[in-house]
Amino acid sequence: MGPNADPEVDWECLRQCEKDLARGGAAGFTSRAALDSKYGKGNWRPLPRFVIWQEHSMKYRAIDNGRSAGHNSASSTKTRVHTAGHDLVVAVSHAVWLLRDQIAENFGHNVNLEGGIDDESAAYRWKPGADCDANVLIIAFWHPGTSSLRYMELFGHPFGLLGAVLNYNRGPEFQTAICRQLLSMLCVHYYDDNLTLGLSSERGSGQQTYNDLCGLLGVKLDRTKRTLMNPIFVYTGAVFDFGQLLPEGLVKVDAKNGRRESILSLVAEHRRSKWMSSGQASTLRGKCGFLGSQIHGKVLKQCERPLIARQYHDTVRSIGPVLDSALQFLECVLAKVKARQVQFGLQEALTIVYTDAMWEPGQPCGLGLVNHSPRRSKPLGLAAIVPDAVVRMLVPKDTQIGQAEVLAALLGPHNLPELYRNADILHFVDNQSALSGLIKGVSPKEDTAAILSVYTIMVAQLGSKVWYEFCESSANMSDGLSRDGLLDPVAKQFGIDAQYACLPTLPSFSHAPLVTLLSALSSSQCVLKICSA
Repeated sequence: MGPNADPEVDWECLRQCEKDLARGGAAGFTSRAALDSKYGKGNWRPLPRFVIWQEHSMKYRAIDNGRSAGHNSASSTKTRVHTAGHDLVVAVSHAVWLLRDQIAENFGHNVNLEGGIDDESAAYRWKPGADCDANVLIIAFWHPGTSSLRYMELFGHPFGLLGAVLNYNRGPEFQTAICRQLLSMLCVHYYDDNLTLGLSSERGSGQQTYNDLCGLLGVKLDRTKRTLMNPIFVYTGAVFDFGQLLPEGLVKVDAKNGRRESILSLVAEHRRSKWMSSGQASTLRGKCGFLGSQIHGKVLKQCERPLIARQYHDTVRSIGPVLDSALQFLECVLAKVKARQVQFGLQEALTIVYTDAMWEPGQPCGLGLVNHSPRRSKPLGLAAIVPDAVVRMLVPKDTQIGQAEVLAALLGPHNLPELYRNADILHFVDNQSALSGLIKGVSPKEDTAAILSVYTIMVAQLGSKVWYEFCESSANMSDGLSRDGLLDPVAKQFGIDAQYACLPTLPSFSHAPLVTLLSALSSSQCVLKICSA
């Protein structure tokens, strides 16, 4: 371990170490000889420290590299970290909305749900390490003033050690459990970020109670990061707007101000330099967390696997085709998926969708879809034949029914966007492979993954909220449309208004950039003009 190519980075690393000393979180700087004398030669192991620049906070963060030092590979865990994301916040708002009449009766009509944020100060550093681990909680860094390698013993948890994450998270979990089970508070946390939810009639007493509890437990909160109770608040990178929750049952969720631009800037820089480190992949995943929520259609899953591989497994830092495709997908998502609006208590019933595909060797591949929307008096059926050009783009195999079943799902948002826009949809599929892909949004098969990418973006862009379920082929209303087209007797029997639809001529699913695929979809002229009949 030697000096950095940029001396300012070494000076910043030194300042971070001095900050730990000033807080009382570490012993003074020491030497290898002193540590050999204290622990015995070969009986201690340091973590190399480096610093990274964080755009969102405009400051450096010290990272103690447990991965390269071997500490993380020597760790094992029996539990998993549990945190609360955006979906739970929306679920809580729905529960409050269901109680709106009782709330109005007891507290009046000018009451609303609010959220307040508290953040722990230097969260990892003040959580003590075990005495038996003192010989491995040692930091190594290059001291630019003495031009030598120096060491520092940490009293608290290093940021970059696998075991520190789980050990730290026990504290917030305990605090949240007390708030919920003993104090009957609406309280959730994401690592060191705590969100207190409560009615405006409570005048912030819930958040004050959480602060009092932290004081009793010795938990240090950063007062400069505290956000007082408000109907509009930022939690883990997303803005929640409860301003119209109780009067209208409306919740708005979007990325916080500047987050999309920040992510796009990072992605553009990575694609330009063709370079991404493990830490940079972690940073990008963290910034994109809001896209991984159910409320945003879990669109992050489409590109998360290459980012996870780069964060935890890759030994190279150059960006190859797979990771570049993931970054390109992120660019598409950020451009097309806007703020989500969740409307509770709508009078509109569920839209019921059935999709199916027919695959027989030597025969055209048929697709079928039935959409029973409350926006129409009659169910609408779509039948399509997959063009030979599209079939040739699929990965060659004995049967391509799984890919065809996912293509069938694409018929709906592509041809019937107005029946999908902001609709609550129950979608039935009779193929387990396709069902799994639609639920997860990802597939290990590159052609299926590409189709799912396009489908996921289109559904998210239309604001559709889709729940997928399995049904037997005998109960699938679209089965006949995929086989017999408009001659399907079931469609005629149940009065389904059947029409021919089509898929656009697309470039190779396996290799085409997402923008090319989306461009082909949006430029297609086969979108049906559906009236309200």
